[in-house]
Amino acid sequence: MRMHLVFGTGLVGSYLAGNLALTGHQVRVIGRDKTIKALTKGLRLSDYQGNAAQVPAIYQYHSREQDIVEVIWLTVKCTSLNLAVRELRALVKTGSIVICCQNGLRAVHQMRTAFPNCKVFSAVVPFNVVRLEDGTLHRGSEGRLTLPKEIRRVLPELSKTLNSELLQVRLVSDINAIQAAKLQLNLSNAVNALSDLPVKQMLEDRGYRKVIAHLMREWLEVASTNRIALAKVTKVDGKWLPFILSLPDFMFRRVAATMLDIDPTVKTSMWWDLQQGKPTEVEDLNGEVVRQGVLARNYCPANKVIIDLIYEANRQRRETGSYKALSASELLNEIKIKRLEKSSYKI
Repeated sequence: MRMHLVFGTGLVGSYLAGNLALTGHQVRVIGRDKTIKALTKGLRLSDYQGNAAQVPAIYQYHSREQDIVEVIWLTVKCTSLNLAVRELRALVKTGSIVICCQNGLRAVHQMRTAFPNCKVFSAVVPFNVVRLEDGTLHRGSEGRLTLPKEIRRVLPELSKTLNSELLQVRLVSDINAIQAAKLQLNLSNAVNALSDLPVKQMLEDRGYRKVIAHLMREWLEVASTNRIALAKVTKVDGKWLPFILSLPDFMFRRVAATMLDIDPTVKTSMWWDLQQGKPTEVEDLNGEVVRQGVLARNYCPANKVIIDLIYEANRQRRETGSYKALSASELLNEIKIKRLEKSSYKI
């Protein structure tokens, strides 16, 4: 059986490593010492549908095992990719299989440039993972781990052997369109971080939904101009999401009940990054919209203002230990102002 290495032991990486172990794969990890120590004691996985399982111990990768590692799951955030490239140079070999699980659109290109002799694939992780008080890694929202069909040429067994109640897998013909659609959904991450609310509570507020709708409209406009295809990854086509998000609360609850069918404690990874004073992925999400907007000659003021506000929140967090949460009306007002002035944001 192939040896799988999970590079990055954050919430998603640890959940993936746990599922690999649970489904009988040989797995090793590279990541934070504290997290690896916890993994060696075993871990518990659960999900929002009530499934749960206890996973046996997972151990750290050692250099003496280098010759048997065939599959590398890259689960660090976009902000850590440069560091990951440097560390992986001692691990990868010709023919190594690297699976990039990052948000945004650029990770796979960076890894293919860095490792031209490897087989590099994109993966889309559409669900959210949180750590509960008892240490359980909990998948708090729906979605299947999505991989390109061409991965079957090198890992023909993966979609069956990795599939479980706690992690469903699907293969698609156009992973780029899935990533572009996921980017549309991820534009809400920064709003969640700035609101300092759980995702469910944020979505129950029409004001915050209208902010997200502004961000999505800009992405849909520049994607259309630049001929970037977006797959359908939700029950309704993504082009209708801005309209649905803008509906009055009572209509939204009826039309989009499944959007609220998430764990009430879930917050996005960008919220966690801000809380811990870490760099965020805003440049890879909202920043991608702005970069594509330059090509489309579209100013994208809503996404620009969100970028500026995330940087300001991060500055506040570094200097004072906390940052000021922003109300929906404050965010909407900032977007209105930004439309009337030139942004100082540099692309």
